[in-house]
Amino acid sequence: MKTGSARVSRLLLCSSLGLLGAALLACATTDAQALAKFRQGVSAVQTDSRRLFLEFNGFVRELQLDRAATLPNLKESDVAPGLDAESVGRWNAACEALSLYASSLESLTAPAGGAKVEESLRALGGRILQLAPAKGRDAARADALNGAIGHIGRLVVEAAARKRALQLAREADPSVRATLLLMADMIGGDATNGGLRTTLWSNWTLRADGLRVEFLEKGANKRKIAAAYAEALDGRGAGDAALGALHKALLDLADLHTAAAQGRAPEASEIAASLQREVAFATTLLEAAQKDQEKRGAPR
Repeated sequence: MKTGSARVSRLLLCSSLGLLGAALLACATTDAQALAKFRQGVSAVQTDSRRLFLEFNGFVRELQLDRAATLPNLKESDVAPGLDAESVGRWNAACEALSLYASSLESLTAPAGGAKVEESLRALGGRILQLAPAKGRDAARADALNGAIGHIGRLVVEAAARKRALQLAREADPSVRATLLLMADMIGGDATNGGLRTTLWSNWTLRADGLRVEFLEKGANKRKIAAAYAEALDGRGAGDAALGALHKALLDLADLHTAAAQGRAPEASEIAASLQREVAFATTLLEAAQKDQEKRGAPR
């Protein structure tokens, strides 16, 4: 496995670790605190996923180029981005809608009120309504996301008159959950569901399969190839675990919103415990990757 691939694998882990760490903080004992911490979790998803996706595409491209060097001819599909512009746009629209929604909750829980809050909510709701992503190739997913985002936007506009944060959270919860679950589905529950985890897994598997072919060639340095093969399998597992951590964080963020909206502190505590376990798991993966690179003497 090349140094660049190892670097990207570590960054995938770091990004997921940062996201989970921020999400862990999103447990609070009061309604206002829980709603405010939900915004922090959304911000963490928005910031860390942008970095993670950039690194993910770079990582997939590196593996594609390694494989391309062994091909008799080259096709556009051989160097297709791991995450295309359409999917990135859909993800960004969902993140932005959730961020604006979280800002609406914050406005409603702020000490100041009056006409400014009403004006702010109407503006935020209007911006959310404008975020509907284009249908593109996956029309069904776009329709589902548009429906959820549109519902959130309309509720924010309606909340301008009521000025009740918890009521808005309760009414919006189904659509907030739907949005986060659609985002989690883009990542994939495992490596077989067609999400980013499948893309990552299949690219690593292609690299590993190529090494198996090299291993059988006459005069091959079998020990060196076996070591590279083992590294490819390790990289595949570590990358999948990192994306799995992001998937779990999105699900937990959805549960956190539901708990905050319904004022269920005990469940919020259970979510925090789950997130803490995810952080510990991601930390273990990161430390193992760093120790492996130190042992091999590869630059970070």
